[in-house]
Amino acid sequence: MSFFHLPLFPATEAQVLKSLKRQHPQWGKGLTLEQHSWKRERLSELDTAQDGESMVWVLAPRDDPQTIDFMCARARHIGGKPLVARSTDEKPKEAVAYGVASVFTPSSKHNKEDADRFLSSTIWDCMSTEWTIPQNVVASNDTVWTLPGERDLEDVWHKDSLLIRKDVFAYAEMTPSKAVFSYLPDDGVAEFLYARYKLMRPDTTVVSWGIKKDASGASLTFATWTADLVESSGNSSENMLVTRIQTSEEDFDPALLAHLLLFARHHSMERVGG
Repeated sequence: MSFFHLPLFPATEAQVLKSLKRQHPQWGKGLTLEQHSWKRERLSELDTAQDGESMVWVLAPRDDPQTIDFMCARARHIGGKPLVARSTDEKPKEAVAYGVASVFTPSSKHNKEDADRFLSSTIWDCMSTEWTIPQNVVASNDTVWTLPGERDLEDVWHKDSLLIRKDVFAYAEMTPSKAVFSYLPDDGVAEFLYARYKLMRPDTTVVSWGIKKDASGASLTFATWTADLVESSGNSSENMLVTRIQTSEEDFDPALLAHLLLFARHHSMERVGG
């Protein structure tokens, strides 16, 4: 079936529920279907899901867009206010954009052409790098590092957003033939990444979601993370997913990475990635 006959449609409530049931066996991670549904409802109450900024889409026939026998489904778009800048702009401008958070296709619908069509429709790119935690890591004691609380992280992300604004404009000047854009971590965008995990694991012992280097001046060096539950062959484990690292080439401290690994090891996280 051609792309013309299988476009994307905003999912109806019946399609959302059908998609939830389809992906629960693979993505439920120990939760019952009811618990999984409850988690989705709580996520829809976060700041990033307000005003239609979090939506589920389906790849369905043009002549039957409300069918529950759809193809690829549950591409959840997380909204925000990304910045876009061109070399001719006086300053970065806010734009309307959405990022794909997940795509699920049941095994009965596996078809490379449909998957390619779905992803080309949503336009996404993903890169992931993982590092196995080494046996020995060494951290410097010359610098004071703190683990900000969740309220303190809001201030960190606000300062980080100001720096990103400057970076976007600077990169735009260096690439006159291209537009440069970036999402900002404030307004609940960064918070969503660990809030989702806390709903999945309310009994988690992880209480810190970032580390910051205490330093005077305008320099800002920090890292934030979330955790991911991995199910394999009946066994479960957790990985650390680094969501943001901010530092400059001049101020980079290898101890930052060492502290990430130490924190992950302390909470028995097997891998660190981003």
